[in-house]
Amino acid sequence: MADQWHVTGQRETTAIGPDGRFVPSVIVSFKTDKNYSGTVSLPEASFTPEAVKAAIDEKVATYHAVHDL
Repeated sequence: MADQWHVTGQRETTAIGPDGRFVPSVIVSFKTDKNYSGTVSLPEASFTPEAVKAAIDEKVATYHAVHDL
């Protein structure tokens, strides 16, 4: 599905984890072939190309399903 989107930016930040502590994270921005923009946030510890691709693919699938309603 990566042929339906491309990364437009990424930045480091912190997020609040499930235990209430701050977790170093990375926010990745993307744009789809249908001109939708979105972001995904991943903990820095699991920030890999594979994890980013999986997170964006999941979000794009939802965007496209809603678009097709």
